[in-house]
Order: sequence, then C-alpha cells, then structure tokens
Amino acid sequence: MGAVETMRRAAKQWGRQAAAWGYSVSGEYSRFLRGKLSILMYHRVLPAGHPDLAWVQPGMYVQQDSFERQLRLLKREFEVVSFADLLTLWNEGQWEPRARYCTITFDDGWLDNFQYAWPLLRHYSVPATIFLPTSWIGSNRWFWPDRMGFLLCRAYSSQGDLKWQEVGALLRRAGLDGETGFSSAKEFAEHVIMALKDRSLSEVQAVIEAIQEATEIVVPSERVLINWAEAREMSRGGIAFGSHACTHTLLPQLTAEECAGELRESARNLAEQGLNTVNVFCYPNGSYNEAIVRQVLQAGYQAAVTTKFGYEGASPDNRHLLHRIGIHEDVSADDARFIWQLARPDRRVAHWA
Repeated sequence: MGAVETMRRAAKQWGRQAAAWGYSVSGEYSRFLRGKLSILMYHRVLPAGHPDLAWVQPGMYVQQDSFERQLRLLKREFEVVSFADLLTLWNEGQWEPRARYCTITFDDGWLDNFQYAWPLLRHYSVPATIFLPTSWIGSNRWFWPDRMGFLLCRAYSSQGDLKWQEVGALLRRAGLDGETGFSSAKEFAEHVIMALKDRSLSEVQAVIEAIQEATEIVVPSERVLINWAEAREMSRGGIAFGSHACTHTLLPQLTAEECAGELRESARNLAEQGLNTVNVFCYPNGSYNEAIVRQVLQAGYQAAVTTKFGYEGASPDNRHLLHRIGIHEDVSADDARFIWQLARPDRRVAHWA
C-alpha cells in the first residue's frame, strides 16, 4: 500500500473517531434512542493475545475487555431485556415510550461465548440469547469462512513466494481477484470470503481443498463451538437459546422441504436438550427470501432476526424480519465508537465521517 493511501486511511480513521467522540459527549444519542429497541448481534468474544486473532474475520469478534466496557455502558444507559421479556412487552403492550431497550444476541454458539462472554454476562447480571446451529454443537467442525481465513492467513505468513503465487493463481482460476492492493493477510482473506459467500457450498469446498493441497496446511481439529453440556450450564445461569437452523446452510440454497426440515429439527433438538429456549429463529448469514420468511412463520416461530441494521419499537413492522446492530471490535473498541455504532440517527453522516 502506498504512502498516500496510508495517509488517506489514517485521516478517515481520525475523522470517524472525532465524530464519534463529539457525538458521545453531546448526549444526543440518549435522546435519539428513547422508545427504541436495539438488538445487538455478537459472534465471538476473545481476550487479547488469543491465537485466533491472527486469522478471525474482523467483523466476527470483540475483545474481552471491550465487551466488559460495553456491558457496563449498557447497564447504565439501557433497560437490557431478555428475548423472552421482549416478546412479553410486545404481546402485552407494556412498552415504555421513553425507555431505551436493548437485547443481546450471539450467533453460532462459539466456545469462547462459554469461556469469556458468559462469565461477564453472569457477573453483570445481563441476559442474552445464543442462536445455535444444532447439528454442529459439540462437533469439531469449522465453518468454511474460518477454514478459509485460517488457510489464507497462515499461507500468507508462512509460505515462500512460490507457494503464495500458486495460491494466487488458484484463486484467479476460481474467478477471484489476486492479492494485490491489500494491507494484510486478514484483509485479503476477508475479501476472498466475502466474494465466495454467494457461491454454492460445493464450489467453496473445492477452493478450500485446492488451497490445502497447494500449501499442505492442515486446519486444526480442536472444537471451536460449545457442546450441549456447556449449553445446559449456561442455560441454568440465565442464558437462553434459539434456533440458527441445523447445519448453518444458507436457506435460499435449499429446497422447500429441506428448509422445513432445518426449521423443524433444530427446534426439536433444542427442546430435547432441556435448555432454556426462546422460540425465535436466526437466519444463517442473514440470508432469506419471502418464501423462507413464510416458512419460518408457518413453523411456529414467534419472531426471527436478520443481520440488517436498524431499530425496532413498540410494534415491529414484521416480527420475523427484526433488525439488529452488529457489534465487533472495529466499531466498538471504546465507548465513543460503541455509542456511534448504537445510535446513528443519520447513516449519511456516519458514511461521511
């Protein structure tokens, strides 16, 4: 990356930070959020120095100390409600128009949710809901974006120029850009992962296998998701669990019958494990269409969450297309940036900043 581009990025980062700080001290965010519900979307919580930080996607984690600061702020500024209590507020019309509501959710059921997030949630008495892909729980399988991120970051940092050129050629043959113009292996890996998200799973697996063969890098086999015993322990401590389908497959890629099976079996799996459950669905990767939304409703789910940014209120337009606010380290490393992410009254201003 050239010096001009580096300076340009630094200037943008400074501008965003200055805007966030000014907004946080103004108090305007507090007024803006009155009467609104912010459903927060987390994935992973990792301590500083954790080895996964070398390859995990930037949008997939917050650091443990950042998460603790966020919980303190949420306890101070919001009425943090469980998803079950949220449904009661809607069903019984108990919405307080001047309250600032917040509900915390986690996607996927990462092992670090048990190791690092849950102790903090328990310490601060903050409820949360974790959406589980039930067929994956307790297994040592990795989601394909994590396998790809691990492979590319490890190859970038450990392979010689000849091997890396081979990886670049392989990706180009798969219709993906080369690695020029990226400042780090993680940035390049993120680019490749996003480009592959619309591909079929078989295409993605073929690319991953080709990279593994070319680099001779082995993806670790240790478990990265919670198991059912850990889920039950969290459940006894006030954590609720909802469905994230069975296999985390993007539902639009399935037939109607396969989709119905994912919806039905994941709910059954949760019930069989004796967990504290909430009858809410989370679309894998936020992917859905009108037919799938109808299927979720017909399957008996009271609500469903998307990955689309936005707020809800006393009467959501569609309880099966609830908006959420993604929280990750890049946008929440301090209170000012966390507040900016939570309370952007005009997204054009956020884009400009």
